[in-house]
Amino acid sequence: MPDQRGYNLSDKPEGIENYTIDTLRDDIIGLITHFTNDKAVVIGHDWGGAVAWHLASTRPQYVEKLITVNIPHPAVMRKVTPFYPPQWKKSSYIAYFQLPEKPERRLSEDNYRVLDHAIGLSERPELFSREDVDSYKQAWDRKGALTAMLNWYRAIRAGGLGPAVPFKMPFRTD
Repeated sequence: MPDQRGYNLSDKPEGIENYTIDTLRDDIIGLITHFTNDKAVVIGHDWGGAVAWHLASTRPQYVEKLITVNIPHPAVMRKVTPFYPPQWKKSSYIAYFQLPEKPERRLSEDNYRVLDHAIGLSERPELFSREDVDSYKQAWDRKGALTAMLNWYRAIRAGGLGPAVPFKMPFRTD
């Protein structure tokens, strides 16, 4: 399971344009072609799921099976979200992440207290040991890490999620 660009030990290129959905998809294509000449079973969670959906929708020749967790197909999300106010509240942090510099300052203050607290608020906080949280803090503390992670969100505003692509199941679903 790779760290995608901007996270943990991966490269953290500067600039929002380095976090558009096509660029993130192409990173995964690079991994697939590096390790195999065949299709891959692609599993993505949250942001990784968005990238996985985009890969399957725009470059299905690389996907044998697709498994996404914690994210619907983007076309469904675009269609349903405007009519589902609870999702507006759950997604409101994305607007805050668009601001320059302020989110980095807030998220890093007091030894990443806000992020540490967010992990504790997960549905099953017992899944994260103190050692796990310390590993996250070490990753967040890497040079340029918070900005790189936030650039995933900032690229949305810059058109980084690309057009809504009609989705046809190009691979087996069994």
